[in-house]
Order: sequence, then C-alpha cells, then structure tokens
Amino acid sequence: MGKIAWSKQIKWLIALSFWALTSQQGLAQTILSAQGWGETPQIAQQNALQELAQLVYSAVQSDITLQQELNRHQHSQSVNSMIRIQSGGFFQGVQYSDPYHEFGQITVHAHLNAQAIKQTISQIKQALAVEFNTLNRTQLEQALEQAVFLNSFLNIIPPGLVDSQAEKNHAQALRQQIYKYLNYAQLRLFIQPSHAQVELGKQTFDHQASQLIAPGTLPYKIYAQGYHSREGRLQLSPGENRQLTIALIPAFSGQINIEVRGHNRHAVFEQARLQLARYGLTHQTLTEQNITLRLKLEPTFLTEINSVRFYNLRLVAEVTKDSKSVLVRIANVKQVTDSTMEARTRAMINSLIDAVLVHEGFKMLYLTNSL
Repeated sequence: MGKIAWSKQIKWLIALSFWALTSQQGLAQTILSAQGWGETPQIAQQNALQELAQLVYSAVQSDITLQQELNRHQHSQSVNSMIRIQSGGFFQGVQYSDPYHEFGQITVHAHLNAQAIKQTISQIKQALAVEFNTLNRTQLEQALEQAVFLNSFLNIIPPGLVDSQAEKNHAQALRQQIYKYLNYAQLRLFIQPSHAQVELGKQTFDHQASQLIAPGTLPYKIYAQGYHSREGRLQLSPGENRQLTIALIPAFSGQINIEVRGHNRHAVFEQARLQLARYGLTHQTLTEQNITLRLKLEPTFLTEINSVRFYNLRLVAEVTKDSKSVLVRIANVKQVTDSTMEARTRAMINSLIDAVLVHEGFKMLYLTNSL
C-alpha cells in the first residue's frame, strides 16, 4: 500500500503541473490538470473534478481564514465548507480523458485548457454582474463563493493568459462589496418632509437613499425647518436589510378640542392633552378652527391564567371639522395584562396622535386654518 500511495502522490504532483502557452495552439493545450480514481468512470470523473477544484480551494482556504481574522464574522465559516464542496461547479469547458484501470481502480484525468479557463472567468463574472442590494442573504452567500473562487483562481493561472492584474482588481472589488452586504446593514430611509436632514452616527442620509452601515446601535437625529426634530437610537444587525419610513410632525401653534369616550376617560384625556401640547396644540373646548379630536379606548377581556387577566386594547381616533369626519385612525394591542395596561395605553395614545398629526389631511386642515 505504501508504494501505491507514493505512486499516486507522484502522479498527483505531475498531474498538477503548469504548462506555459507558447503559440496559438495554446488554446488547445492543457493548462491545469488533475486525476481522480473511483469504482466507476462517473465516480472517477467526479473525483478528478474535485481534485482540480482543490487547486483553487487551497488558495481559498487561506483567503477565507484571513478574512475571518479581519472581519470577525461567522458567515465565512459556512463559505469555507461550501467552497470545498461546490467549487467544482464553477469550472467551464472541463475535458476528461478516457478512463483506464490503475491499481485496481478506474482513473480519469480532468483538463482545463486556455479556452476553458477564459470561459470559467467569463461565466463567473457574468453571474456576478448583478445589483447586490437586490439579493437575499442566501444569494449573497452564493455570490461570495463565486467571488472568492474567482479571486483565488486568478492567482493560480499562468501569467499572460488574461489581463490578470485588472481581473484580480475587479474580483477583489466584487468580493469586498459582497462582504459588506453580508456583514453590514443595508438601510433605506423614507423621510417626510423629503428635504429633512438625517444624521445617523457620523453619516448623513438622503431621502430614499440606500446605504451600507456598520452594524451596532447608532444615535440618529432628523430635523427640518418648520418641523419638530426627532431623535433616538437605531439598532442594526449584520446582513440586515431594513426600510424605515419616518415622518416629522409640523410645528403647529393653536388650539384643538379633545373629547374622550369609553374606558378610563380621564387618563386618556390627560395623556392626549400632554401629547398634543408637545407639538404646540392646546386643548380648548370652543376653538376658532372648530377642530375636534375624539378618542375612544375599548378593552376586550380575553382570558385569565393563574390570576392574570389578559385583554385586547382598541383605541380609535377621529378628527372632525364642523362636526364632519375628516380622518379616522385605529390602533390595536393584543394580550395586555392589568399590570401593563396603563403603560400600553399611554404608548398607544402617543403613537396614534403622532399618526394623526402627520396625516396630510390633518396638516392641510389645521395649518390652513391656523395661518
């Protein structure tokens, strides 16, 4: 067995030799070659292709290890194993020798000539000519496999076969771009008004612009003249693709009538009054504009488990002008307990009033009448 293993090793080293292109016949000359063994010609052929891929995989292995150290993200580990199995499928134009018997097994040689190498490069580049921001995570990981394979493949082919430096630069740029889409968060903001200024961490955003952001929890501030600014913190995860719509509330100044019906009317009224006052609208029973905000809180009992009662909450907000309905907004919260009902109700009131104030119908109605 030792002689057989040594003989196979020698044949392996010979089979992986590189041949330089010296003439136009080089297009038909073998550039890369590997051999495989198996009990059937099909298995031997598959193993030859995998051995051919192992040439590239040895470079891919070191490349991925380096990227793991630099990026400290876990997706590279999965790519590591996928490249090992799937990289054989990236080759184009592979030619196989006729099978023959050797050491009790069938042997097949796999060959790549210059034309096949160029076809392989072209095919991978064509597959990667996509908008990466339109791909999901699985598709991005597949693209990364191809980009890493291409980058390493270009490092092992003989010089002069292609414009290697330009191709390498292109492959490296593709790989780094895909790494960003996998490891960064992709964020797109829809802001009203569209001219508002947006600061997220140390970056600025434009309306509807999509940007790659380093993951983490980042402070943000959105502001525009004539509007109340909005501040907070936004948490982004690696590989996340998020779209956010944020509308600033105009700087109102005036009066509005508040009417409350339903459950816990006094608490609902007080919270609504405070929230409206934040934006320059004070409660007045008789207003010059004759605009009224009607609120109704409706809790529905669901069940009781271990002495804990659960409810669904429904809050309805209606805006009227001269007793005519202008707009209606509804908020629902499920499975609220007695202990959390007060806090959940306050949050519902605040969110629903914010939704009313950014509605174009309300803004046009109130701002037109308040000028």
